[in-house]
Amino acid sequence: MKQSNKTEWAIWGVCALSFAVTLALLPLLPARIPVHWNVDGQIDGWGGFGQVLLVAALGLGVTALLKFLPRI
Repeated sequence: MKQSNKTEWAIWGVCALSFAVTLALLPLLPARIPVHWNVDGQIDGWGGFGQVLLVAALGLGVTALLKFLPRI
């Protein structure tokens, strides 16, 4: 299914906005960020700034992949 140009720009805009907000809020985050909780609700996994940036970049990466993969 072909997307309209408006829809494509909206998708890119949402991904870029998400990444920009993450970059803006990055200095406010603590050095250790909980990233995983066990069944009892206790934290059993910690992350840092790199993992936060990775999650934010994944949106842009997946959008780019879905855009250019059909052309290969």
